[in-house]
Amino acid sequence: MAVHFYHRDQPGSPALSFTTSSNSVVHWEGLVAVLKGCLVSGYGDQQPAGWELIAEGSDHLVLRSGSHSGYVCLSFAASAVIISVAETFAGITDGLIQGDGAKSGVAVGSTIPHKFMARHFAHASANSSWFVMADAKTFVLAKTGTSSPASEELIGNNGNGYAQTAIYIGEDAEGNFIACGGLNTTSALGTQCWVTGFTALRDPATGLLVDAGTLDYAFPGHHSINMTATGHATALPDAQLVSIVWTSGGAVSRLRGVCMEPRIGLSSCSVGAQMLGYPGPLMSRTAHTPIDLGDGFAYVIAPRFAGQGTLFLVTDNPEFW
Repeated sequence: MAVHFYHRDQPGSPALSFTTSSNSVVHWEGLVAVLKGCLVSGYGDQQPAGWELIAEGSDHLVLRSGSHSGYVCLSFAASAVIISVAETFAGITDGLIQGDGAKSGVAVGSTIPHKFMARHFAHASANSSWFVMADAKTFVLAKTGTSSPASEELIGNNGNGYAQTAIYIGEDAEGNFIACGGLNTTSALGTQCWVTGFTALRDPATGLLVDAGTLDYAFPGHHSINMTATGHATALPDAQLVSIVWTSGGAVSRLRGVCMEPRIGLSSCSVGAQMLGYPGPLMSRTAHTPIDLGDGFAYVIAPRFAGQGTLFLVTDNPEFW
């Protein structure tokens, strides 16, 4: 199954409108255009990843994986995007998908929904970028920007916390249909990172739909608090890449298309990139630029703000798919 790497600077990529309004629907519309272009229709000489468009409205988008392992609904409300998943599709109610196993977050009934921010997706052409790594089972969407009109180095507190986001949706290596990234919350989003927003369609320990109680989960090796990013931009002698896993009920499941280098985990995006040999500061406008690790595959920093969560990489290396 082919893995595709899409980004803003490819010929024919979805044309975006830009606005400095933080809560504008323009950011949501740009997000939808990118996902449809990458996953469903393709653009330029880029073939689509193989997902299916099931339903679309002014405030929601429903996609189905090409492997038919699950449906995901993204719905827009006041600059936040709510993620909900289901095994079958029976419509949308109040922005949430309906169907077998329908849920948003780790508790049945969507009492604490899973959200991320569309804010700043298309703030200014000069300061923002996006990329998608995907196949027909899984996609990782990353957006990078800043509240400044100009591109900024992704170091320290530069950029904007709402603009630096990576979202994973689809199957893990064991076939579990999940979503991670953002935050599970009933209120407006605050600090968000890779592990604070999570939804799983099935309990990996039993294989059954999560239909009672709350699913307990963890991401070994990843922190979920806002820590001061540290490190010096000195290149490491090599890259020691390891898979990212999540655990629940004694089951361990590997994520697809992502990996981590533990020695850069507490670094800012720019410092971490340079530690892996990236030649110069990593800027918000060009943050989709791959790092050359010498094996011919693309490795891209998963954007995150300051020290919110552990720094990791998104890649098309088949070893991690």
